[in-house]
Amino acid sequence: MPWDFIDKNYIHIPRTGGTSVEHLVPANHTVRWHARGCCEHGFVEKCCNHGSPWHLPLDVLAAILPEVRQSYGSTPTWCVVRHPDDRWKSSQAFIAHSRKRWPDSAAFPKSRPPRTPIQLRALFAKSRFAAEWDEELVHLQPQSWMVWDAHGQPQCSCTVAFKNLGSLLASHTRSHNVMAAGGYEHVGPSVTSAACNGNCTDSTIAHQNLYFLDLSLWKAATSAGDRGCYRPQPQNLTSSVLSRPRNRVM
Repeated sequence: MPWDFIDKNYIHIPRTGGTSVEHLVPANHTVRWHARGCCEHGFVEKCCNHGSPWHLPLDVLAAILPEVRQSYGSTPTWCVVRHPDDRWKSSQAFIAHSRKRWPDSAAFPKSRPPRTPIQLRALFAKSRFAAEWDEELVHLQPQSWMVWDAHGQPQCSCTVAFKNLGSLLASHTRSHNVMAAGGYEHVGPSVTSAACNGNCTDSTIAHQNLYFLDLSLWKAATSAGDRGCYRPQPQNLTSSVLSRPRNRVM
């Protein structure tokens, strides 16, 4: 029996099929719905300085909107995690496309070129609460920031591997109807494999320690099985998500 996700609160990690999931689950089970008071056409200074607030780590958003924590505090949550190399490529493609489509958007300012891995390392080494959030940064942030809060406590009760998302969604009647209409073409193992030419390795982005904890998290979620989920445990996090976790992700 697949894990029942439909009555759980969904945490949207960017570039993991989240927009498709948000079209499936009840609106009040999404961070986007709970953050609606912050939103003006998706980009608002109040929440994250020209970034989409529903893409912020839950503890960061809750510091701005306490009602989000109240809404999410009593219900199990779930999220989708993706191989860091695969997600990096997807994020870079999205950012490049967005810069061309919205050349005058404050979310992707012309005055600042895309951030390099070295610049991201410096940003990730600081507190998530001190980050100058924009649309580029929310899409390049570590997935672990969405799964654990700054104290290492799980914010996501269940993590599902991206390559298993199609199987999970297909287990629900409504998703069958949407998928039959072509609504989930970008969800599933075919896209994951294509982005890495069928061979996602640990040596492209993850070996730089840019997303080391994300890599461990993805491996744990992948090993949870086709329709299962990995349940994160509290982590004794270092001051930086760049370092190897002191407690092995299990």
